[in-house]
Amino acid sequence: MKIKITLLLLSLCTSLLADGYFVSIGNGAHRMYSKDGITWTDHTFLGKPGHDQNDLKGLAHGNDVTVVIGGYFKSNIFVTEDGKKWEKINFNIGVLSGVIFHKKKFYIFNEGGRMASSKDGRKWKDIANAKVGSWAKEEAKKLGIDKLKYNIRMWKVANDTFVGAGDNGVICTTKDFKKFKMQKVGGDVHRFRLASNGKVFVAADNTKTAQKAFYSTDGIEWQDISPKLSGREKIKDVVFDGERFIMKIQDYGLESTDGKNWKKIKRATFPGTLITTPKAYFSAGPWYSYTKKPKVSFDKGKTWKDCKFPAEAAMRYVLYIEN
Repeated sequence: MKIKITLLLLSLCTSLLADGYFVSIGNGAHRMYSKDGITWTDHTFLGKPGHDQNDLKGLAHGNDVTVVIGGYFKSNIFVTEDGKKWEKINFNIGVLSGVIFHKKKFYIFNEGGRMASSKDGRKWKDIANAKVGSWAKEEAKKLGIDKLKYNIRMWKVANDTFVGAGDNGVICTTKDFKKFKMQKVGGDVHRFRLASNGKVFVAADNTKTAQKAFYSTDGIEWQDISPKLSGREKIKDVVFDGERFIMKIQDYGLESTDGKNWKKIKRATFPGTLITTPKAYFSAGPWYSYTKKPKVSFDKGKTWKDCKFPAEAAMRYVLYIEN
């Protein structure tokens, strides 16, 4: 009976995914393709996963193109039209930490707030420099410290507002790439992770003392929504799966449909690094090494299956692409 049920679930998953495919990226410039989320093929890479120029930090899809970004000393940009054949793009605005497809355009962001746009992912145009460094120096003086680290690690969009979040609780917000709101949110925050459902933003600290989380509708005013955790519990990440926000706490999760009100998720586990797409969840390993035990869940974390990689590979983010 168990075998029949398993085969039925696999058949159902395959039919649900018939019109799309997954693309995975990881450090070492690792890229892979999968039709079903279980078996991965077309493994492309430039080296062992580590923390160097081959870092990959984000991907987005639009206008029939997938754009992947990253870097360590300068920009890494790769594009693909099918998830299998890749083209490296020669354009540099520094280390890239975010890519967003919004209203028929791609936007890329570097860690210091420099930005560019493109319609096809190949030809890019500089559109802004948020001057995060200058702001950070002034803010450090106000706080009475020598230096405020300001790397912006993630970017999201909601209500036509772009928000970047990163080290020391630094938040950068813009609607037009001309005017920018720079601020430090949350007091003693070390590094924000950021999620959005297209309507609101949720930012959560995910470092050693991580127990703080915040909510915003406009990227400017932020409300403290920190969960009540024990002294040993830490926030690991916050993500949006297409239907709900998930705040990963150790190996369990909190969920919210609005980003403001949260409850513990029952009958689900979240091993490893949680990666969500609207079609499947993935559990990967550390960002700076090979993914040792990759897993996939088609029922929102209730059950997990082993992924099959073609060789040693690194998985950091996964995107599901509708044909």
